[in-house]
Amino acid sequence: ENASTTFNVHVPEFVDAIWVALRDPKQAVRERAVEALRACLHVIEKRETRWRVQWYYRMCEAAQVGLGKNASVHSIHGSLLAVGELLRNTGEFMMSRYREVADIVLTYLKHRDQLVRRSITSLLPRIAHFLRDRFVTNYLKICMEHILFVLRTPDERASGFVALGEMAGALGAELVPSLPSITPLLHEAIAPRRGRPSLEAITCVGSFAKAMGLAMERHIRGGLLDAMFSAGLSDKLVDALESISTSIPSLLPTIQERLLDCIAQALPKSSTRSGSTVSRATRSNSFQHFVDSSGPVLVQLALRTLANFNFKGHELLELARESVILYLEDEDSSTRKAAAICCCRLVAHSLSASSTSQFSSNRSNRMGGAKRRRLVEEDSGKTSYCCSC
Repeated sequence: ENASTTFNVHVPEFVDAIWVALRDPKQAVRERAVEALRACLHVIEKRETRWRVQWYYRMCEAAQVGLGKNASVHSIHGSLLAVGELLRNTGEFMMSRYREVADIVLTYLKHRDQLVRRSITSLLPRIAHFLRDRFVTNYLKICMEHILFVLRTPDERASGFVALGEMAGALGAELVPSLPSITPLLHEAIAPRRGRPSLEAITCVGSFAKAMGLAMERHIRGGLLDAMFSAGLSDKLVDALESISTSIPSLLPTIQERLLDCIAQALPKSSTRSGSTVSRATRSNSFQHFVDSSGPVLVQLALRTLANFNFKGHELLELARESVILYLEDEDSSTRKAAAICCCRLVAHSLSASSTSQFSSNRSNRMGGAKRRRLVEEDSGKTSYCCSC
């Protein structure tokens, strides 16, 4: 990557030599080898050369040899990694070989080795994305059966949810008929009776919402949203909620209220937010999984979320004055920085909302504007003082 011109003359030797590392008994070596293979494919892709197809062909042949009947586990694993890169980085070259490669790969769906099965699971979305229509016609049913089986296997469930989310991005509405089977597994993983919630399942819900839009609304309203909030505040939760609220706008008000309540409780110096429509029982349930996760990391996440999430329609300066400003003097420098940025963002949003509504003749708006200006002056003064220190 850093010396592509120099490396380019050595591509033929690399294409032959890399397979020693891709079949190495050590998994770490194989994983570094596939990174090198990826970089090599990028170099080949950028340079117009009559040898390109020949190099691709040699790599594809070597990958198929590594997937032979009597191949070792490390050979199979390395070859699967290589197939993924070939599908991703060789353009149309793999089209004529798609069915042959897919059939070989799928023979390992029930392999006895867990690493091989995980590699197959991770590769399925790439196979689906490469030739979507052909995949739907020939392979969707068997692949969905495999993923549903993986989701019921505790040791492999995480990789299954990652693959399922990527599969949704590739196939979209084609997975809608499978939602009745998928939704209970998502709910069970996000709000388990024992153990920790699956962050991969939370991300998967966001991916499904992004890919399917309104088709996911009734499933999210029907229990998934409650389960997600019961898992506690996390980066994965916030990212998923952003995807859901963008793809299904009708859920935004509910998400805003629930998320604001989470933030208020994640900031232990604050009092309970006034005006919340979430019941006390719901608030208690929302935090059952992360009551032990207090401290700077959680506080900083709450501050970042308050600053960046779409809370349009909510006046947050009161919350900033009661909760956020206190953290401008926190012992942790990262917390102070997050609080300062949060205050600035909230003031900017408030001023923007004020200018948008300045032509309104409604008396309550004028009164609200006066209160807003007073809060802005207080917050701006305290933030400026903190930044000057």
